[in-house]
Amino acid sequence: PGVIAVGSTNIRDERSIFSTRGGHISVSAPGESIYSCSRTNNVIRVEYLDYEYMSGTSMAAPFVAGIAVLLLSRDPSLTPDEIRSMIESSADDLGPPGFDESFGHGRVNASRALTAAKINHYGTIIAAINYHGLPLSNVELHVLNQSGTVVVKSAATGLKDAEGGLTGRAVFSSLTPGGYQLTARVNGASKTVNASVAAGEVSNVVIDF
Repeated sequence: PGVIAVGSTNIRDERSIFSTRGGHISVSAPGESIYSCSRTNNVIRVEYLDYEYMSGTSMAAPFVAGIAVLLLSRDPSLTPDEIRSMIESSADDLGPPGFDESFGHGRVNASRALTAAKINHYGTIIAAINYHGLPLSNVELHVLNQSGTVVVKSAATGLKDAEGGLTGRAVFSSLTPGGYQLTARVNGASKTVNASVAAGEVSNVVIDF
């Protein structure tokens, strides 16, 4: 329990010849010609190197450990079993369809693993701040959780889109599910609305001055 056995793949997504096979393999990761830090003596140059190309499952395992840390940084409450499940279910399937003894559940995919964590555990609030239906700028926004703690403080001086046009919209992502209060302040006036966040869902609220 708690152990993730990692196999090695090459640049062509093939199993490395030195990588063991078996039902214990959980996932695979790149493990050939990985440029990594090293203090191994180089017999040719007779000096110590800071970096060199190395191969082995010891090069593949750190990729998986790194994904586990990224998942924990997104949600510190994840259990070892949940982390393993996310890494396995988000891997890119290689070899025969499904689990196999060469690649396990497949070659790890950090982007898909993090997307799964975000979808499974967090929600988003999109707030539209208007004055009689027209988008406002120079708005200060506070987002408070159920305990009254400010979790986001955004001095939103523009609320603009990529072209510079006013949208009056602010997006707050990666919020833990639960109840929130949004307070908008502009030109000495303030308005507060309540919002409920569910995992994997978007909550739209309107603050109209």
